[in-house]
Formats: sequence, structure tokens, C-alpha cells
Amino acid sequence: MIALFLACGAPAAPSDDDPVAVDDTSPAVVDAPTWHQDVRPIIETRCVSCHQTGGIGLFPLTEYDAVHAVRDAIADAVGSGRMPPWGAAPGCNTYAGDLSMPADEIETILAWAEADGPEGDPTASVPGTPANTQTALSRVDLTLSLPEVYTPQVEPDDYRCFAIPWPYTERVYVTGFRVNPGDPRVVHHVIAYVAGAQYAETIAQVEAEDELPGFACYGGPVVVPQEDAEWLGAWAPGDETGDFPEGLGIRMNPGEYVILQVHYNTEVAGALPDQTTMDLSIAESVERSAWLQPYTNPVWLYGVGMDIPAGESGVTHSFSYPFPGDYLFWAVFGHMHTLGRSLKLTIGDGADANCLLNIPAWDFDWQRTYRLAEPQLIREDEELHLDCVWDNPTDQDVAWGDGTGDEMCLGVLLMTDP
Repeated sequence: MIALFLACGAPAAPSDDDPVAVDDTSPAVVDAPTWHQDVRPIIETRCVSCHQTGGIGLFPLTEYDAVHAVRDAIADAVGSGRMPPWGAAPGCNTYAGDLSMPADEIETILAWAEADGPEGDPTASVPGTPANTQTALSRVDLTLSLPEVYTPQVEPDDYRCFAIPWPYTERVYVTGFRVNPGDPRVVHHVIAYVAGAQYAETIAQVEAEDELPGFACYGGPVVVPQEDAEWLGAWAPGDETGDFPEGLGIRMNPGEYVILQVHYNTEVAGALPDQTTMDLSIAESVERSAWLQPYTNPVWLYGVGMDIPAGESGVTHSFSYPFPGDYLFWAVFGHMHTLGRSLKLTIGDGADANCLLNIPAWDFDWQRTYRLAEPQLIREDEELHLDCVWDNPTDQDVAWGDGTGDEMCLGVLLMTDP
């Protein structure tokens, strides 16, 4: 700076008669972001898949007045990272329908709220495309429903199964699904199992022995041995579910049953009536036959080896298993209960691990199926590692169990042959 000053020559000192120069080099005022031009595209891309009329968000964010009224709350939620609810950490893998909000979009929303949320010019608006467009259920070909309304009878946790005959008379493939909890205040999770035609007599007998709709099924579908219980779909709070990747479908045969297992928890809202439904898209044929594979340490299911002592933090349990062949993973889902801190699924371990899913800050209210942008290959004898961490501030020891106050460490993978 001094060299530049000397090279240009020192200016003469102004006399009293010289006019005083006006400094017009001050920075130009930058206009604040506006709703129509800057904020609306972000909200429509990252938020309205949940925050719309009938969505799982607490209130719609589809109109300026509604968004403006809660602008400070929105700024706080996105600034703190609570919203959008995307648990997968960056740097692990890439996913279709990624809702995570980049830093520049967060800064735009914060600046807009700080400026009192100006509306701007409606003609300057460029609508955003919801990030989940490529993963949401694109059509409904069949809706399965609980045969009648059911009110939980066992408190606080009631596991109830409902056997629904599969209506198709030819082999078809399920290419996507969406679970619609009848009352989300009491529905803890839903698993759709498949029971073969050979279990029809067992189903009829179990239903006849129970005076209430469906039948009790604590721990599993009951009418099907656990080792034969294939999964058709699953839902937990925060999961939107939707289409499988293009070309994939889960085979369904004539005469089979879908066993909808609904876990009700009445601890917060009480025993409320429910009639959960499941929407399905169907195809006569697909390029690849897929299946859902639950993944956990089988001994944990018997209360062995997954102890989470009272008052302890950072309790870690891990499981790995060498796969018997080559397979492709297309989507991944993790499940824990309310004491969970983190969950991770990787192919291999250490520096060379292929990370499928890393959720460093587990949130029970936002469990999600993460559809991988590209399928990931696991080769024969490679190990799939599952790692879970818990904090237990209670005065009770906790282990694996089906109750909400118990814990789980579970992965579910959408798989095909390579």
C-alpha cells in the first residue's frame, strides 16, 4: 500500500479554498432476499413435501402469508439444523430426494427473516421442485386397509396384526408403497409381512380365537415363523416411503396374505381408534426382483448382548456378518428407539469402508428410508457393519425389546442380485 502510494506521487495538501471532495466509494446497499425470487424456491424444494395441506408437517408453507407469519421460527429451525429433517450426514453417500439444505440456502432464509420477510415481485418467482419428487409414490394401484377400526387394548404398547388376502390372481410386483397411519399419535411403526398361501388355515384359526379385529402379534407376525417372514414394506415416524428405484419390484403371488403389523403406543395420546392403510403401486413385470432384508444381530432379539446400563452414555454395540454372495443395495433404513444417539451402516470397516448410511444425531421422530443415488455392491465374504450408540439417562437398564421404552439397533436394506 505504501509503495503504491509513493509510485503515484504524493498529492498536494488542499488549501482552504479548495473544494472538499465527496467520498462516493461507500459499498452499495444490497437488497434483502424476497419471498418470490429467493425464498419460495427453497421452501418449495426442501419443505413443502411435508408442509402442505394433509402433509406430515404441522402447518402448510405454501403461501406467502403463512410463511411470513412463522418466518422467525423457520429461521431458527433451519439455522439450528433441526429442519429440514434429514438425518444422513454428508460425506457418507449420496441419496435420491436429498432434503438437506446447503449453507447458501440457509443464509438466504436467515437474511430474509432478518429483513422482516419482504414479499417481492410475484412475477419474479421461479417455483421450486420438491426434492422428494423422484422418490414419492407416483401412483396408487391398490390400497390395503385394516378391515375395521381398531382401538388399542394393551397399554402402553399394543402389537396388532391384520391379515389381508392378496387380491391378484396372477403374479405381480409391488413397485412402491406408502403407509398412511390412521392416527399418527398412536401408531409407533408398521411392518407389512408376506404370508404364503400355506398359512391360510393358521391365519383363520388365530383370528377365530381372538374376539377383536386382527390378532395379537407381539414380537413378530405370529402366523409365520420368523425365519420365513418376508417384508413387503415398513414405516416409522417421519418416513415418507414411495417408489422403489426404476425397474425394481417385490414379487407377490396369488393366494398370499399381507400381514399388517401395527405397533400402537398409548403413552402420550391414550388409546385412540385407528384404521391404518397402505397404498401400493403394481406392475405385471419388472427388470429386477427385489426384496427387503432386515439386518441385525439375531442374538439381540433374545435379550442377549445388547445391554444399555442405567445412567450410562455412549454405550456402543456393533454387529457384522460376511455376505454369502454378491448383492446390490438400493436403499437403506435404520431403526432405533428414543435413547438412540447414532446409527451407521458400512460395507467393510476402517479407512476403506464404503459408507451406506451415517446418522450421527438420531431423532426417533424422523426415521427415513434413504434411497441411494447409485446402487452399492457388496461382494461375497465382505462384511456389512452395523454400529449403534445410545445414551441412557434413566434409572433402568435397557436391552432389545419391542416396547417403546426398550431399544433396537436395526438396518433394513432394499436388495437385488447384481
